[in-house]
Amino acid sequence: MGWRGHRRLFVWIAVALLASVCCAEDVPTVEPASPISWTASEAEPAVAEDAALRACAAFLGVEPTHKHDLQLVKLTDREHPVFRVRERSAWLARFERVEVVRPESVGGGKITVPLTVCIDAADASFLCAFTDSRPRWIRTMTGVATSPESVLASIKRAEWGLKPVAGPPRYTVPDVLGRSWSSLGMAPGGGGQTVVRLADCRTRFPATPIHRVDGTVEDVPLRPVHRTWLLAVMGGPKMSLRRGAYATRQYWLIADGTGKCGPGFLKP
Repeated sequence: MGWRGHRRLFVWIAVALLASVCCAEDVPTVEPASPISWTASEAEPAVAEDAALRACAAFLGVEPTHKHDLQLVKLTDREHPVFRVRERSAWLARFERVEVVRPESVGGGKITVPLTVCIDAADASFLCAFTDSRPRWIRTMTGVATSPESVLASIKRAEWGLKPVAGPPRYTVPDVLGRSWSSLGMAPGGGGQTVVRLADCRTRFPATPIHRVDGTVEDVPLRPVHRTWLLAVMGGPKMSLRRGAYATRQYWLIADGTGKCGPGFLKP
């Protein structure tokens, strides 16, 4: 599929999402199936508690004095597209009432939500951030929870070329949530749970065809490697597709520093 086809697909998905968000209906719900879990850790971290708190607060754009709960944990993120996060030593900080602002160019607005951010206890690098999980998620169309393996396979097929970041981001997590609010029309916390991750990315499209001397044609990406946020909204809202089918998960790339949303994909 060429770049024009990807643009049409993105517009179609966005329109379907907006329509589904505006049309509330009674749907079956299930227990949450978050990819994030953790247990308390007694390991000796390389990053001290004070430094960890400052780093976590910086990723959220708040002061370290903001009301919070900080703990050292063994973190598991079963859908992380870059790192293998299995019982990884991490600092986890939950901040209450973090303000997310929707850009004025799309109508403005603001909301306060609790946000949790996780950093590596070895070097204070960003691992993920997430909203509180709702007690009930919308049931998938098949009744079977979407597996982390299925999500990672979809990310691989999307050919986003995600790699570990090589430097700090320009946006904070609330910046990302504000941009996604303006692009997708859904305020933070509107689904079962929202998870934000960070990576360097080189998407396959847009691209220009290069004709080789041997007669082959290669699509060469037009965009250089760039920092991007991967936004995952899980457990709803119900997004109606064709012939009665629907999705309950969505995954989008949001460019760091510009806020451009897309490409993305939906999952059951």
